[in-house]
Amino acid sequence: PNLLVNSSFEDSSAEAIVNLNNGGNVDTSATGNWFTFNNVFSSTVSANTGSQSLLAFGPFTGGPDASGFFQNVDAAPGDVFEASVFGRTNSNDTIAGRSNFTTVRIEFVDAQGNVIPGFEDFLGANGKESVILEGRDPGITEDQWVPREVNAIAPPGAVLARVSVLFIQLDNNPGASLFDDVELVRLSPMEFVLGDVNQDGVVNLLDVGPFIDLLSGGGFQLEADINGDGTVNLLDVGPFIDLLSGG
Repeated sequence: PNLLVNSSFEDSSAEAIVNLNNGGNVDTSATGNWFTFNNVFSSTVSANTGSQSLLAFGPFTGGPDASGFFQNVDAAPGDVFEASVFGRTNSNDTIAGRSNFTTVRIEFVDAQGNVIPGFEDFLGANGKESVILEGRDPGITEDQWVPREVNAIAPPGAVLARVSVLFIQLDNNPGASLFDDVELVRLSPMEFVLGDVNQDGVVNLLDVGPFIDLLSGGGFQLEADINGDGTVNLLDVGPFIDLLSGG
């Protein structure tokens, strides 16, 4: 089940979507609602499901900065999480060819409310992120909802998992993105074996064919995302070979 509340942003009330720009004493380690910062707003321009989404654009501070939103859920060390989101940039306000990009991130928070640092290798991950839309690529998809996934394992000291969606602006380029249907699910460690692409419980040569199919077809499967960056691509080939050889 999806652990996030109001995952498609149909409830746009101030209690459901807390705007951190308004100041005040806000507990950003709370669960059960979204927190937004800088330029993030409810929108009816386009929605993947329902009638509402969130619209984000850069804060225009003159240098690298971000707008975004996040939500927390309870976590314990060793929990395996997978986050997914749909992103979109429309051609009438595109980020294509501009130094803006968007990411989905899982990170973890300790009992003192501090984000546990470190985007490291998959098995020791303190957090992971994946690019949703890369504006620096002028050929990115416009006027369509694009899905993206990312996964991470809660490190020692984690009491919260936080899914964040960020619109990152490297300079003052215009353009905006929409986001909808954010999900965060908790997976049992027994629900997947890294490298076991055919899901028969072991990593062996029978996984090679399905792995190549995903690699060539652009599909996503948690077992095949060996380096944990949210995509199945050539960067997973070396680690997959290591797993096959028992490394």
